[in-house]
Amino acid sequence: MTTATHRLAVGTYTQHLAHVAGHGLGIHLIAIDSDGVPHALGHEGSLANPSYLCADPTGTRLYAVSERARDAELGVYALDAGAATPRLLQRLPLAGADPCHVSLHAPARRLCISHYGSGELLCLRLDADGMLAGPAWQYQALGSGPERSRQEAAHLHCAIPAGDGIVACDLGADRVTHHALDGDGAPRRAYAVTPGAGPRHAVVNGTRLYVINELDNTLAVHDLAGESAQALASVPALPGTNDRKNGAAPAQGSALAAALRLHPGGRWLYASVRGADTIVCWPLDKDGLPGAPRWYDAGGRTPRDIALTPDGRFLLAGLQDDDRIVVHAVGAEGELRAGASLDLASPACLCPLPASR
Repeated sequence: MTTATHRLAVGTYTQHLAHVAGHGLGIHLIAIDSDGVPHALGHEGSLANPSYLCADPTGTRLYAVSERARDAELGVYALDAGAATPRLLQRLPLAGADPCHVSLHAPARRLCISHYGSGELLCLRLDADGMLAGPAWQYQALGSGPERSRQEAAHLHCAIPAGDGIVACDLGADRVTHHALDGDGAPRRAYAVTPGAGPRHAVVNGTRLYVINELDNTLAVHDLAGESAQALASVPALPGTNDRKNGAAPAQGSALAAALRLHPGGRWLYASVRGADTIVCWPLDKDGLPGAPRWYDAGGRTPRDIALTPDGRFLLAGLQDDDRIVVHAVGAEGELRAGASLDLASPACLCPLPASR
């Protein structure tokens, strides 16, 4: 008999948008057993398009953004021990358009919301119980990039904790910036971005900042501790990305990098690429620089998000346009082997949940 070893919250698209024919049911809770088999627990449907989620370290609070051009919202949920669904506690109307990412800076009790449509970065205060306690600041990004179909204006795609501040990725204006948690929210530092790259998601590991670029399908590595704005490395996320003549890579525009995740052991970095429908794995050397990549089939169409279980044994891929979540076993050298799957409509975000304390 197998037992449930991990729980995840899954955000979905519940409505048709320009990029997805959403027909999800809201926020799902699922469990992964010790054999890597996923099981549905239940779902909650208060918010439309809860496309991105984050949980607090205690495993008792879940935060979700409702990705809508109008009437967007933020939801705060309780994760009750043993419950099959999250329980809505608070909802906050958001003035910005298309919030697509939410993250928690737990030590500072700050919640950061990135708005793709309107280019706003909103920082909210939380009280000791993880409830909303008012705004800290709001920053309006400006600018554009050379890819006019996608970069006509600023499009904030994520903001993640980085030391005592946050790092934000602006896909529309090709900007990666560092912001303090207090003050007016203005950028304190900017990192160099290749024009047209389209920074989408980022992860931090010690002094290393990794950024996955959606439009040119590259991974950039920066030094958070150094003074230079230039990248330490920039490597392709697809075979043949920098050599289109060899035919190995899909045509420009048909492949779009999506999610970026660091293995809990810190040895491997994974990214998903939609269109190519692959997951790339980079081994990281002792200096945190990426080695030769390996590519694996994601298991279906449009892997919008990927997530690793806290023990690093399994990587899950959320297949937005196949209505499935596929569980991949992670091997001793970071290799992936596809296994069981779970039918779940329009998955957009996979959020591993800490065990409730």
